[in-house]
Amino acid sequence: MLLFSLSKEEFEFLKKYIKLSLEWIKNVRERDGRVLFEISEDNKEDFQDDIISAIIHDGMDNQDTVNDLGIEMYRIHDNLMYSEIGSIYRPE
Repeated sequence: MLLFSLSKEEFEFLKKYIKLSLEWIKNVRERDGRVLFEISEDNKEDFQDDIISAIIHDGMDNQDTVNDLGIEMYRIHDNLMYSEIGSIYRPE
């Protein structure tokens, strides 16, 4: 399992606008004002694909220009996919 961390606001955004990604999220908990959750290493690519799909469908105008929603989706995607915590922590 890989552990990820988002602010409460970012996690609420994920739940509202990137709903398909929720299928892969397990063991959600709050700590120190952040939301921690786990994703199986086997499902990391599916999780990432669902975020990218949401960006293409809802975060772009005519699948061409990134809109304000897409900018936030990209920011969250990059924070998750390139975060140190997600790449190194594997809870037992």
